[in-house]
Amino acid sequence: MRLKFYLFLGLFISYYHLKSQDNTFQRFTRVEAGFAAGVSGDSYFYVANQGLILSVVHGKKWKALAFAGGVGYEAYNDVHFVPIFAELSKPFGKKQNTDFRLRLGYAPGFSVSKVETPEYHFDGGVLLQTGAGFRIFQNADFKIKLWLDYKYQHAQFLFQPFDGESKITTPLFYHFGSLKIGIDL
Repeated sequence: MRLKFYLFLGLFISYYHLKSQDNTFQRFTRVEAGFAAGVSGDSYFYVANQGLILSVVHGKKWKALAFAGGVGYEAYNDVHFVPIFAELSKPFGKKQNTDFRLRLGYAPGFSVSKVETPEYHFDGGVLLQTGAGFRIFQNADFKIKLWLDYKYQHAQFLFQPFDGESKITTPLFYHFGSLKIGIDL
């Protein structure tokens, strides 16, 4: 819990520091779509998982840094997530063509299994994502970037027996690599 607090605090301090340093910024909107593959499971048992991911991001871009918020939809084999996140990104390279980003947020999740049992419940959790975006194309109106990301997602599986008195919680960990195309407007 402390780690989440300090990461969010760092994001907001960075944003207000930027706001006080330079008032010239540009608003941007990015739409991303792609594919993710990785492993998911608890501490002892992992399974391969893959799926399609979509996200929309909107924020402010200064010369040295960008701060944004976004929402997405991720459809994997066994579960779906709806991530809500804050993003901090920084351009680097000689021509500033590549961006490094950090996303931190929460993703509610729901199971898509065919068996409906009221004793079982799936919850999402905290997410941490980092990656790099490489500019492929740019004109006056938009940019197209190829994004390579790593994402860590925490979730939990709850089992409440029929008596309703106790709950058994199993933490789940998702580790994904993703390849996305993003269009900055």
